[in-house]
Amino acid sequence: MNDPNSEEVAEEVSAQESNVAPQPRNSSLSPQISASVQFTGPIPHPGILEQYNRILPSAADRIISMAERRKSIDTKCRKNL
Repeated sequence: MNDPNSEEVAEEVSAQESNVAPQPRNSSLSPQISASVQFTGPIPHPGILEQYNRILPSAADRIISMAERRKSIDTKCRKNL
């Protein structure tokens, strides 16, 4: 059943489809990438210390001093064992 009107309708639909702007994708369905970094030790990574210093200029010195005091206490406690 090849009706001439159906061909005209198909052509009109095709023309209209080309004028439709693509819809943005739902962001909740987009792929996501995450990363995790972990550090261990008595003081934070230097980059993190720098960020502390931006908030409080003497923060890095204070954090390092706390780590030094803790190390000194730990050493004394081990000597007493």
